[in-house]
Amino acid sequence: MEDHSFEVPQTSGVKFHDMVTVVLGGAGAITHIVNSTGATVTPSNNVAYLTNYP
Repeated sequence: MEDHSFEVPQTSGVKFHDMVTVVLGGAGAITHIVNSTGATVTPSNNVAYLTNYP
C-alpha cells in the first residue's frame, strides 16, 4: 500500500487541479492522491478524483 500518489511541499504557491489516481491490476492500494488529501483507491474502487489541492 502506498500512502499517496504525489508528495508536495505544503507552502503557498503549490496548487493542483483536476487530479486522478488509478489502481491498475489486481493488488495494492493508494491511500491519498496528494499528501494526505484525496480518497483511497483499491482494486475494487480503482479511481479517485481530486478537483483542487489545497
